[in-house]
Amino acid sequence: MPPATPRYRRHPDTVWRNEPPPAGADAGDAPASILLLHGTMLSLNGVGTEIWRRCTGVTATELVAALAPEFEVEPAVLERDVSAFLADLARHGFVEEA
Repeated sequence: MPPATPRYRRHPDTVWRNEPPPAGADAGDAPASILLLHGTMLSLNGVGTEIWRRCTGVTATELVAALAPEFEVEPAVLERDVSAFLADLARHGFVEEA
């Protein structure tokens, strides 16, 4: 039997705050959200915020499918970036496997 595909959800103790972009900043580069969990803070740009917002028990494949129409990027690049970002969030405890 193949291993189950992990589903990701936000850690319930994470404090999440949306940040308005600074005047004149490129919305894609400016911090869009701040995450805080057990003394660790992480600043997310707009793309990171979209991934974080959708971590409600979804797989990486489902995230890629939902994000693909919104961003002009090759599917393989988006897949790689989403997987790497989820791994980073999990390493810091901000997401967990559901």
